[in-house]
Parts: sequence; structure tokens; C-alpha cells
Amino acid sequence: MSELTVTNPIQFYLKEVAIVTKSGDKIDIQKIFDEINIFDSLFLPVVNGTMLITDAVGLSNKLSFDGSETLLLEITKDKDSDVATYKKAFRIYKQTDRANSNQSSESYILHFVSDELMFSDQQRVTQSYTGKYSDIVASIMFDYLQVPASQLGGILADSSGIKKVVIPNLRPLEAIEWCSKRSVDNFSSPNYVFFQNVSGYNFVGLS
Repeated sequence: MSELTVTNPIQFYLKEVAIVTKSGDKIDIQKIFDEINIFDSLFLPVVNGTMLITDAVGLSNKLSFDGSETLLLEITKDKDSDVATYKKAFRIYKQTDRANSNQSSESYILHFVSDELMFSDQQRVTQSYTGKYSDIVASIMFDYLQVPASQLGGILADSSGIKKVVIPNLRPLEAIEWCSKRSVDNFSSPNYVFFQNVSGYNFVGLS
């Protein structure tokens, strides 16, 4: 590992910005993107974002931007270091604000969201569970959303009490939010939230 040189607190380096098409081709878009915004919130279960593109190669006419393309991002603090690396795959689900910049190029905004939202929309959870709500959440994440333990990254805090529940035909992310609304901590406070940030997924009480 090389020595990390940081000159300011908001410094970052984009090691990879690429789109993988539904046919498996990988397109490097380092030279045509102008801006990337990544958002996380206590009130949203997944990370989402936008990317401003200035396109002079006709990429917009070749791709559908309907959830079938994957955006690969790898961000570090500097070019030669893997310290503080953020590496994740997103799904591009929408294109907006498409406009001609000049006769040979156009600009538009791509909207992307974590892969797990797409997995969630394609499945339903109708299953009985016995255990802590936190264990039920972990099971849903592993079994339905295909999130391995090594990639959880965030905080998975134990909830209090053994419960016997039946998830009522909900999408996996909806099922996890259903569990969070019913979870209590050791002081019987119903203050659990479920969200994703750059560290990973979090299921934790606000207290």
C-alpha cells in the first residue's frame, strides 16, 4: 500500500466510473461525466444519486437507462491508495433533462440507485420467522437481497425480545421497514431505523 497524501478534507479520486450494459459490455465514462451526487438518508432504505453527462459519442441512443444498465463506481482519497475506498454497483433507472449542448453533443442527468432496490422490487416475502427482529432483518438481507455479511458494513444492532411473526407478502425492503417499526430496544423504545450509507446497511435504534 502506498502512502496516503491528503491535501484537503474533501479530496477524492475516482478510480472507476463505468457503465455495464445488459449485454455485459463495459463502457468507461470517466471523460464524459461532469458531476456525481450521492445521497443517503435516515428516511430512505438505499443510497441513490445523480450524474450529469455531456455526451458527444451518442451513448444516450445506444442504452435504455431503464434499470438494465449497471453503474460501477470506485472512489478513494487519492490515486495510488486504497484507503477510504468506496466501491459499489448501482442501477441506472432513469434519464432526465436531456438537451443539446451544441451540434455535436448533448447533456442529460442519469439517476441511479443501489442494486438491492431492484432485487427487492422483483420479490415478495411471505414467511414466518421466530427470533429477534434484528435477526429477521439480517435473514431477509442475506436470503432475498443477496447482501453478504462481509458487505453489510454499517451497524446491525440487536433488538429486544423474541418474536414469532409472519411477514405479510411484502417486498424485502418493505418487510425490513415493517420490522423496524415494530422493533424495540432494551428500554422498550420503538425507535429503530433502517437505512444505507457509504459504510453499508444500518438497522439501529436512534437512542
